[in-house]
Amino acid sequence: MTRRAVALAAAVAAAALLAGCSSASSSSSQVSESGTLRLGFTFNLADAPALAGLQLGYFTADLHGVVVDPAPFASNAAEVAALEHGQLDAAYIDPVAAVAAWQSAPGLIKIIAGAASGGAELVVRTGITTARQLAGAPLAAPAGGAQQAALDTWLRQQGAYSPGAGRITMASWYLVKALQAGHLAGAWEPAPEDAQMVAAGGRVLVNEASLWPGGRFATAVLVVTSRYLAAHPAAVTGLLKAQIQTEKQLTTAPGSAQQAVNTELATAQGARLPAPVLAQSFAQISFTEDPLAGSILAEAQHAATAQLLKPVQDLAPLYDLAMLNKLLRAAGQRQVSA
Repeated sequence: MTRRAVALAAAVAAAALLAGCSSASSSSSQVSESGTLRLGFTFNLADAPALAGLQLGYFTADLHGVVVDPAPFASNAAEVAALEHGQLDAAYIDPVAAVAAWQSAPGLIKIIAGAASGGAELVVRTGITTARQLAGAPLAAPAGGAQQAALDTWLRQQGAYSPGAGRITMASWYLVKALQAGHLAGAWEPAPEDAQMVAAGGRVLVNEASLWPGGRFATAVLVVTSRYLAAHPAAVTGLLKAQIQTEKQLTTAPGSAQQAVNTELATAQGARLPAPVLAQSFAQISFTEDPLAGSILAEAQHAATAQLLKPVQDLAPLYDLAMLNKLLRAAGQRQVSA
């Protein structure tokens, strides 16, 4: 099955996504054979290290004979289900979704690096200028992820939270139509969906970066299953090297890296992002190996208040940053912590 076919598989039903994913034939609860690393990601631009790394070929080097098997998903919820069913070895994933997977199966995964900070906004339809106008209104956000937690938290803080009011999870391709048709008052979405809604006439009511100290908050992390990490440490080190190379390219040569991302999107989905949407999306995001652990803990606590997670006090056991820090130390770069 092609990556495009995978991306177009049913976005709502996680089981259907798993059946359509290129790695779905792998035996559940088993480590994949030593020659393959099944890498999950979504088409959110916080996952640009995966998209650019695949297109630029960084995931074909330094993996000690291991071949990366790309496994795109339409949602982070589907990635969590794939991890839980043993159908992925590693994944770029929303931090709240990562915590959900860890809580569902303690010890299943480890966060081995950060990936992205920023790139999420509340975009509303024309005429909405205050939080009060959103009380009880139909609002969308990706299910079970950091944006859903952020929307819930912000509405509570603004006194616009309506108990029992519906929160909608909507396929990304329909968001623009729903906003224009008045079926949605707004949506708290990651890039590029937020930029696409703005390009279609929506307005940014909240850029989430404005709510965080220094504007830094995790929107994607790289996780690996504990089983794969123990069995194939050299391959995991190679995966981290590939990410470091990709993020350097995204930071130091953003134009060419962004075009690589757009080419990968065209290969997988059949269409490129318009140049203004691409530019606006990447303007919001910074790429970093630092998992920004403090922000992940805060996001998880927001998600617990929204009843998306169990209560969270300490996430230290979720991290294994030793391999990353060894590479950073060797390169003379600042090490990161949990």
